[in-house]
Amino acid sequence: GAVAASFVLTFSFGLGGYLYAGDDTNGNILLNFEPGDRVIIVGKVGCGVTITLAMAMILLPCRETLLALGPQLRAWKQNNNNEISDMKGTEDEEIASIQSGTSSGYGAVSEEMPLITEAMSGYHHVEAASRLTEILTHVFSTLIIASICYACAVAAPGVAVVWSICGSSLAFIIAFILPSICYIRIRASKKGHGNPRLLSAWALLIFSICSAVLCSVQTIWRFFN
Repeated sequence: GAVAASFVLTFSFGLGGYLYAGDDTNGNILLNFEPGDRVIIVGKVGCGVTITLAMAMILLPCRETLLALGPQLRAWKQNNNNEISDMKGTEDEEIASIQSGTSSGYGAVSEEMPLITEAMSGYHHVEAASRLTEILTHVFSTLIIASICYACAVAAPGVAVVWSICGSSLAFIIAFILPSICYIRIRASKKGHGNPRLLSAWALLIFSICSAVLCSVQTIWRFFN
């Protein structure tokens, strides 16, 4: 229902814009009207406010994904090199050494030993420095993403080019390719590769990849010609 309503609404606006200007329709339909039209000025202001507020909502997941990419790649590399098993063995040896030291009397807490050592006094300084580093990382990563978006927006000849590239590549990846891959990875071990639904998922995956490649090539070819 929600997808159908979104399709009808978007298709109605697109069809209305094309019926108004025909072959002279711009990528941004608001550019087809006179700059002094008061009704269109209201539409331009509303469009600007929407994009401004949506920018923050888009930057947040983009920034979190960018910052999480490095640790995830390092963890993946560690898994491939079997470093996790070595780390577990090292932790077991450390625990065993600590237990042996405690049983022999070393490291035992007595009444004369203070519960708060000098190391604890520097804990707040370390925490403050870590917090400052995190804030600076978030600020600079946000500025970098926003600057890249601004540079791409200025360099793009029109919004139609952006929609064409996103529609021919990212739309296929998000809507068809990634869901098909996830379904195949999850269900292949449970139902076997001969299951009709898995075969349908494979067919959808192959068709989506071919369509994405063909549409992207056509978009790039039209862009340079």
